[in-house]
Amino acid sequence: MNPVVHVLRRMGGRATTLLPFSLAIGLLFQNLSAAARPLLWPLAVILLMLTLARMDWTRLKMLLRRPGLAIVLALVNLIVVPLVAWPVWQALGLWPGLIAALCLSAMAPGIISAATTATFLRLDSSLALLLTLFTNFLVPFTLPPLALWLLGLDLRINALDLSLRLALIVVLALVGALAIRRFLGPRLVEHGTALDGLSVGRS
Repeated sequence: MNPVVHVLRRMGGRATTLLPFSLAIGLLFQNLSAAARPLLWPLAVILLMLTLARMDWTRLKMLLRRPGLAIVLALVNLIVVPLVAWPVWQALGLWPGLIAALCLSAMAPGIISAATTATFLRLDSSLALLLTLFTNFLVPFTLPPLALWLLGLDLRINALDLSLRLALIVVLALVGALAIRRFLGPRLVEHGTALDGLSVGRS
């Protein structure tokens, strides 16, 4: 067996253990994380591409035909959560800067790696993917008014620019995922663990 494939399979088999370590490395070596910031966009494309390649497309199509649940959960994520959390943090008497940071975090959309993490945890990765996409498309319309109302912050976000960037990420990732599925064909299941390992490395 190719040693690279062997290592990737070992990583994929231990994905739930390795992911927290990747987060810890990012927190401990913040200068390295900052230096890698230019790679964020291509890595997002690669991570989403690997997720789509491993996705249960039948389940994804079913959710797209009835997107009500994903849309409701996305709106809860973007609107209800910060509206519920904000008075709690206010009542705790936290430092205003910390409250602002926590609120902005609560108003943020799902991260691209959410679907990958859901796959590792044997959760519904198709639903996690739709939540990520819906929240990212909706956040330019929910974040500015909430930030202004709750925090008095006037965030000038170009909704069209953000939507186009996300659409480009999705299109490129989809094309790559289709190429992977076509290339591997029936071997996709056999190489699934190696793809998971590659996703861990990109995370």
